[in-house]
Amino acid sequence: MMAKWKWIPLISGALVVLLAGQPRLQAADRHYGPRDYLKKETRELRIPGMQVAVVRHRRIVFLAALGIAEVGNAVPVTNKTVFPIASATKAFTGVALMQLVESGKLDLAAPISRYLDGLPVSWQKVTIRQLATHISGLPNVVNNDTGELVTGVQIASAGERDVDAAWNKVQTLPIELSPGEKYGYNQTNYILLGKVIDKLSGQPFAEFIKEHQLYSVGMPSTVYADDSEVVPHRARSCSNIRFTKDGQMEHTPNLTEQYVRFPPQFLTAAGLTTNAEDLAHWIIALEQHRLLKEESSLETLWTPSILNDGKKGTWGLGWPIFARPKHTSYVPFGGAKAAFAMYPEDDVAVVILTNLQGSMPERFIDRVAAYYIPGFPE
Repeated sequence: MMAKWKWIPLISGALVVLLAGQPRLQAADRHYGPRDYLKKETRELRIPGMQVAVVRHRRIVFLAALGIAEVGNAVPVTNKTVFPIASATKAFTGVALMQLVESGKLDLAAPISRYLDGLPVSWQKVTIRQLATHISGLPNVVNNDTGELVTGVQIASAGERDVDAAWNKVQTLPIELSPGEKYGYNQTNYILLGKVIDKLSGQPFAEFIKEHQLYSVGMPSTVYADDSEVVPHRARSCSNIRFTKDGQMEHTPNLTEQYVRFPPQFLTAAGLTTNAEDLAHWIIALEQHRLLKEESSLETLWTPSILNDGKKGTWGLGWPIFARPKHTSYVPFGGAKAAFAMYPEDDVAVVILTNLQGSMPERFIDRVAAYYIPGFPE
């Protein structure tokens, strides 16, 4: 029988707070090499399977496959195993937006109404950048706490009519905040961005991203897919998280199998399945300006939004930003089980993919980077 599961926000403010207090690399940990350190983490966090890649000076310098891809069948993780990256998919959508900017088709400062007709009046002045950085203030088509669409249907079981009904309903709801007032993680934003990419590229956004990123880089193992589809070499996700009666999240001693499904409209926000090596090649292509041609495009991609009070937001275009006096990193993460981080000033990037919801690799990704960045973290 399929294990019962409850929605975990693909990325949430709560997780960002956790990231702010990342554990430091202790002196004892420095005696390990990265592979031994990762084995230690898999034991302590009870992660069944993991893949890790490290890019330094635009070369893959470390690639590891650890543990079990399918717990019930004891199938080992290999370098070919693929893992869902959930909300980290938004980073690819951000790159797609910048590709449209480079082609002269998209203005990030333009209101959404320049590109899409028939939206509610209260939505029309929201800018493309505000959508991509989660400061739009729009009502959310999905309840991040329950995984239900605004119509009450679980997103994992929603059909096309259910999604259409939810989209119609969310457009009747009042905005939650003034655009630019405050960060608020929101799936409505990325559905709208998908519609913009559809229109400006002249093809479905998933096809645009495949053609201009996956195929151009050479990512043969990377696909849009969820747990409802058959994917070769896919790790089966599980969870050690449960919710108490008062809604608090806690870890449990037992694993349950996880089932996640994303309707097509949500694939700009989540849905890519990939492996660490493919992601490493994508990162190298991004660094080499093979995906974004202009020197300034990466800077624009990673520029934080500016709130109405003049303070900087915490997101670039699909990329969460962890600003520090040194070693600022850009860290897409998703599903509490996958993360990759770029440290541009250090010319290092790290990819960590797991099949355990609750492993939260974004919390220890700095520790892996510390093996390749002298003096980090301070």
